[in-house]
Amino acid sequence: MAQVFSRRADTIARTVIAVAVLLAVLAVLRLVGIIPPGAFAGTAAAPPQPRPFSHFHHVAEIGIDCAYCHTGVHRGPVAGFPSVETCAGCHLPVEPRPDLPPPLAWNRVVDMPDHVFFDHSAHVTGGIPCAACHGAVEEMDSTRQAFPLTMAFCLDCHRTEAAARGLPQTALTNCYVCHR
Repeated sequence: MAQVFSRRADTIARTVIAVAVLLAVLAVLRLVGIIPPGAFAGTAAAPPQPRPFSHFHHVAEIGIDCAYCHTGVHRGPVAGFPSVETCAGCHLPVEPRPDLPPPLAWNRVVDMPDHVFFDHSAHVTGGIPCAACHGAVEEMDSTRQAFPLTMAFCLDCHRTEAAARGLPQTALTNCYVCHR
C-alpha cells in the first residue's frame, strides 16, 4: 500500500496528538484539584466576592493585623473568615445590633487539594509570616493567590526553614508532614 502522508506529516500529527493528550491530562488534574489554581502562571486571578473588600485599605492604611480578622490562624488548620460581629465592631455603632445581617459567603482565594494537610497555626506560631504564602496582601485591593502553592513551592520553603533552624532536611520534608 502506498504511503498516503509524508513522514513529516506523520511526525507533526503524532506531536499534535501527544500535546493534546498532555493538555487533557493537565486539565483533568486541575479540575480534580491536584493542580491548584494559578500553578502555571505563578498567580491566580482574584475570585469574585459577594462584596468589594480591600486588604490594602484594612492592612496598609488602617493597620489591622491578619489575625484580628482571621482568628483561626493561631488555633488550627483554617484561618477562617471574619464574623459579622468582627466587621460590625468598626463598621456599625457600638450598641448591640440584633438586626446584623447573616455572614457573607466569601469565596476562598487559596484552596489546597484534599490530599494536603495544611495547618495555619503551625506556620504562624512557628514564625512564618503570612506573606510567605499569601504574598503582599497589604498591597492588594482584590485578594488573589500570589504564589503557585505547588508541592515544589512548599518543599523549597520547608527545606529553607529546616536549614535555618539547624534541623535535618527530613524533619520538615517527610511526606507525613503535609500528607496524612
